[in-house]
Amino acid sequence: MKKDDKNNVKKGLEKPSPDFTKNIMQKIDAEEVAIGNVLSKHSLESPSTSFTDSIMANIEVRQLTPYKPVISKYVWYGLAATFIGLIIFTFANTTVTNQTKLGSRLDNITETFQSVFTGVPYLSYSAMAILGISVLLLLDQKFKKQRIS
Repeated sequence: MKKDDKNNVKKGLEKPSPDFTKNIMQKIDAEEVAIGNVLSKHSLESPSTSFTDSIMANIEVRQLTPYKPVISKYVWYGLAATFIGLIIFTFANTTVTNQTKLGSRLDNITETFQSVFTGVPYLSYSAMAILGISVLLLLDQKFKKQRIS
């Protein structure tokens, strides 16, 4: 381009011809027709009739591994026994006078849990939470190692 043409383009002084859009659209239409001709000559190839059979024959059959739960039955039994033991321990310590009222039993449950936590006065709740999270993280690591190997 000449310097004058560049300056005209920068300034916006050059205006397109009145049939500029028509000429561009004709070029685009001609290109679309050419692309259509090329694509029609090269149609899609269809696979052979035994294509699926040959692919399925190449697929390896893997043995399914049996499901192994992360937490075994014995751990669940232990948790259930612990929970039932806490409930039995709570109801065994009820007073004889108010054994029939549900409210007094619930009060007794809360008193039992409070007595368990007051038996360890030097541990605060945050320390117990940190200890509990640490134990859970250690158990998680142990189970991950078992799953990997």
